[in-house]
Amino acid sequence: MIFGGLIVVALFAALIAPFFIDWTAYRTAFEREATRILGQPVHVAGTAKVRILPLPSVTFTDLTVGENPDGTPMMTVESFSMHAELMPFLSGQVRIVDMLLQKPDLSVTVGEGGTVAWTARKELLVDPGKVHVENLKIEDGSLRIEGLAGGRVIRGDGFSAHVSAQSLVGPWHIDATGNIDGVPVAVGLST
Repeated sequence: MIFGGLIVVALFAALIAPFFIDWTAYRTAFEREATRILGQPVHVAGTAKVRILPLPSVTFTDLTVGENPDGTPMMTVESFSMHAELMPFLSGQVRIVDMLLQKPDLSVTVGEGGTVAWTARKELLVDPGKVHVENLKIEDGSLRIEGLAGGRVIRGDGFSAHVSAQSLVGPWHIDATGNIDGVPVAVGLST
């Protein structure tokens, strides 16, 4: 009887405690771990929220990821939220149930030898083969690709996408719509 009461108290505390914790104060720890997971520097200038039950979830606003050679961020995101399953963490896996990126702005700079800064990652905390993404949704995304032959720059905007992946190394499934250089496009990709 006492054991059941302790479980109820623990679950109740897990449900209400996140509302009384200032998660923004833990921004540095979140940035450090996200940097290790992505292999690029991550900075959170906005707010942070965490919920433990029923699914662990995090929400951040005003993020920047990476840095291009000219000092601009590789990506900015207005809002990022993610729900993950708890049990796979115990076996070293990450199972993302839902992820939402609102207004991501991706900047890709192609270097002289055809290199892309996104591929120059630092040490990774998580094996990309152990990260499963069930549903990644992108809303109102934009992109810019610079450093192409002849100084050409490709611009895209208004992107919406649904993405899933068995792991970060693939296979991937992507359905997206948006505009590239003012022309409406629809993309369906499976690897």
